[in-house]
Amino acid sequence: MSSRERVLQHMKSLVKQAAFFVYLCSGYPWVRHFILSTLGLAPVVVLCYHRIGSCGSMSKTPDEFRCDLDHLRKHYECITFRELCARLQKNEPSRRPAAVVTFDDGYRDNFTAALPVLRAAKVPATFFVNPGFVGSDRMFPHDDRCAAEAMWRYGPRVDYCKMSWDELRVMQTSGFEIGSHTTNHADLGKVEQEVMQSEVFESLAMLNRSLGHQLRPFAFPWGRPENCPERAITSIKQAGYYGAVWGFDEVNSRGTDPFRVRRVDAGNGHASRLEFRARIAGFNPAFLGLVFKRLRAARKPETSQVGSAS
Repeated sequence: MSSRERVLQHMKSLVKQAAFFVYLCSGYPWVRHFILSTLGLAPVVVLCYHRIGSCGSMSKTPDEFRCDLDHLRKHYECITFRELCARLQKNEPSRRPAAVVTFDDGYRDNFTAALPVLRAAKVPATFFVNPGFVGSDRMFPHDDRCAAEAMWRYGPRVDYCKMSWDELRVMQTSGFEIGSHTTNHADLGKVEQEVMQSEVFESLAMLNRSLGHQLRPFAFPWGRPENCPERAITSIKQAGYYGAVWGFDEVNSRGTDPFRVRRVDAGNGHASRLEFRARIAGFNPAFLGLVFKRLRAARKPETSQVGSAS
């Protein structure tokens, strides 16, 4: 990276931190929460984590995670995902901002590192796992992208093992919820109908066979609109799930569809404390992306002027 690129990157980081600071200190989040709560539309933020251990693009350290939970307990009502969906089904007025903690992919550090912190904080959580990966060291596509960073930063001690069925039973017995993330982390927006049906129905059957029959929720892999077709939501309802999460960077409120619950990515260990607090308070990072895009466009020379001068 050149010195100019480093300077630009540093300036971009400073602008982002300034934006988060201004947003949090402006009073807007508090006023927004107060008005929405008065109207019975208090926001509910559903946080998405992946790993707890080392610090990385998909992981946070236990200390960072503990700080997250302390902040949530202080400013939000920490509820289960099932309770959230029950409220949405009944269309109950929401008078206090609430938060739901979720984990995707079922990494073993969810059991060894996240579980003790959650227990100590007395915060509920839902873990969305892929039954086809349980107890294995199979790697997801995003594991391949993170492997080089992990090796460079932390050495070979970083592993990608998933929780075993015994560990999942312990978590469920301890009061934590286990949901489906498809059998094999399939992109339901790309697979054929038959495969999609299998990923939705068989993953639930495998969870119930191994952990006992319970009402369970579903989480879409990747979770972007293109990964969550309407036909998949229909199958999720037919299979017997009580709700589903998808999407990122948005909060929920009264009127949200229980099968279209949005989440905020809270598991990026490279994100600052300010960014975490701003994002769960409703700051959409897409706004900053638009600002930087316009700034880059403004720096480019006008091709029409160049053409006329030549």
